Amino acid sequence: MAVVSTPSPSGAVWASAGLATAASAARTSERRVMKAVGSMQSETASDYDDAGGAGARSCRDGPDRCRAGLGSSRSSRWRVRWAVERRGREGTAGRSVYLRAPPIPRPMQDAPLGPDALVTDPVQTAAVLCAVLAGVFALSRVKALSKLFEFVPPVIWAYFVPMVLTTVGVTQPYADGYTNPAYDLFGYVLLPMALFLLMLTIDLKAIASLGKMALIMLLVGTLGIVIGGPIAFLTAGQLIGDPEAWKGLAALSGSWIGGTGNMAAVSDMIGASETHFGLAVLADTIIYVIWLPILLGSKRFSKQFARFTGISDEQSAKLKTAAESLKSEDRVATSSDYLYLLAIACGVAFFADLVAPRLADVVARYLPALRPVVSESTWRILLVTSCGISLSFTPLRSIAGSHQLAMALVYLFVARMGAGAQLSDVATQAVPFLIGAFLWIMVHGCFCLLGAKLFRVDVHTAAIASAANIGGAASAPIVAAFHNERLVPMSIVMAIVGYALGNYAAYLAAMLCRLVA
Repeated sequence: MAVVSTPSPSGAVWASAGLATAASAARTSERRVMKAVGSMQSETASDYDDAGGAGARSCRDGPDRCRAGLGSSRSSRWRVRWAVERRGREGTAGRSVYLRAPPIPRPMQDAPLGPDALVTDPVQTAAVLCAVLAGVFALSRVKALSKLFEFVPPVIWAYFVPMVLTTVGVTQPYADGYTNPAYDLFGYVLLPMALFLLMLTIDLKAIASLGKMALIMLLVGTLGIVIGGPIAFLTAGQLIGDPEAWKGLAALSGSWIGGTGNMAAVSDMIGASETHFGLAVLADTIIYVIWLPILLGSKRFSKQFARFTGISDEQSAKLKTAAESLKSEDRVATSSDYLYLLAIACGVAFFADLVAPRLADVVARYLPALRPVVSESTWRILLVTSCGISLSFTPLRSIAGSHQLAMALVYLFVARMGAGAQLSDVATQAVPFLIGAFLWIMVHGCFCLLGAKLFRVDVHTAAIASAANIGGAASAPIVAAFHNERLVPMSIVMAIVGYALGNYAAYLAAMLCRLVA
């Protein structure tokens, strides 16, 4: 009997032969396939189960169907699925074996469709998110809307507008482990690049000349955030009703110690969901609207504050003199500057992506108890942060445009997190989460008052230190200019210190929140 091979539209190949020959070939092929599947299961089960991907699945559907799903961890972005299906037929043509191996999905091309939405193509999804961000910042420059954007800054629009688009069915949410490749690109490629570029702007020489009192107050405020997180969760955790809510508080600690970039970094380190990230963005904005007027209004009580802390006029003058010695420098970036920065940032992201899985494997092998705490994402963020701080000692720090490019990438990540969430998920936990955030900011304020009393610091330095923590580089200069314009350079340096500390201190706060949870 002749052998016939006809390719189907899906790429499957049917092979039919004589009864004895076909049966023998089928048994041989089946044994080889089952052996390969078993090997893949044993090698990948633990990795993919921990990564939350498809994982390796056992042949639990009987001998007629066996599937091994090769999901991917966050380092290997794209899923590969290997399906083996066996179909038996009785007849003169004998027993046939049906083998199907679908092609590996390529990023931005062959990805699965995922949840239904108006926009599913990865390139179109990226275009929608970029258009949203461009529209938000264009509106923020409209004079009639300036007051609105002062109270509701662009970062919250960058998150909630994509979330609304997902809720009404324009873009795709995260569902059943599916991730749009555009979201993967924004999260696993652009975020490490942004964090590296932020760290590259740090000027440790300027920090050293800042003066110990200003640095001490900044560190005291940071300590209040690290300790206040677990206190807030212990108080309001039962009201939230979500055992994973500590991840939202951990993400918020990243913003309150450093800035939006640190919030994004910590979210990635601990695997916070889009809902938890949204709660952090919401609380960050609402607390900021309340806390900023308090910091500005504290200037009126400078004399009373000086009596409370016991600071003399001479000590206050020394603090101002040290702050005035700092100089702020603005450089205009060129196209070549951006190309240099992109090349360096891509190289560092590649290095971190290469080394992080190996470090995670070492921890899992020799310190298995730390595996849930120090994940591959944790190593990736710590590596890019450390590389950025290390290279800030080199002439690379003098390349213009690093901060601007980094913040653009951070906003893309924020939009990506918003697009993956649903409005209803955030709304159900918003009120109890905000209660916990209010308690948290009160703990931070008490630490600032206690630090000012112990170290005899004036109200201006204390307010700027708190603003550098809670609001970052966007708020610290505002508070400094309101108290004393000559303190603006000091406020910028303090905010940069917050960027440097943010990923490390916020991760400590996250682990403390996880401990009490």
